[in-house]
Amino acid sequence: SRAGPDAGQAWFYVGASKLVLDRPEEAIAPLQKSLDLRAEKGGDAKSLSDAMKRRAFTLAQIGFAHEASGNHPAAVKSWRSCMALARSECTDAIEEHYLRKRLQPVLAAGIALREISPTFDEGWYYEGAALFYLDREPEAVGPLRRATELDDEDYVNHYMLGYALNYAGDPEAALVALERAAELEST
Repeated sequence: SRAGPDAGQAWFYVGASKLVLDRPEEAIAPLQKSLDLRAEKGGDAKSLSDAMKRRAFTLAQIGFAHEASGNHPAAVKSWRSCMALARSECTDAIEEHYLRKRLQPVLAAGIALREISPTFDEGWYYEGAALFYLDREPEAVGPLRRATELDDEDYVNHYMLGYALNYAGDPEAALVALERAAELEST
């Protein structure tokens, strides 16, 4: 385990693989090792920016591992650190979990992100989308409505709000949201 040029990345893949295999307790140590190795690396401004993005993405994964292991405070701490480094990397990490239908951690991360940055529509969106896919449609409406208020130009926010409203029993309001989504993204 000597630190080579790809050691941080190798440890990241070990931890991420364990997380994907639903072994979150085993994922934390290699992800933390990856984070520690990446913190030791120096370099020019471009590599520092790239290193910062890798650190942020690793922190997000550590948060998911903690959440899946039942340690919500540690998860929130990791997600806060991720947000402090790079908001887009946190969003990418949440999207990755969301696409795998790992909805409880996405719900927790969405709530944590919107608490950290209430004007950040993605936290509200991920909270609402996770609630929707967890068959909690009426609860999804509030966060999704807030996401549309924060970013009225994002058709996905309106699209998910429309679905949630429809399943929550308000087809008239759903139509308004879906028409706005279609107006923004005709495809």
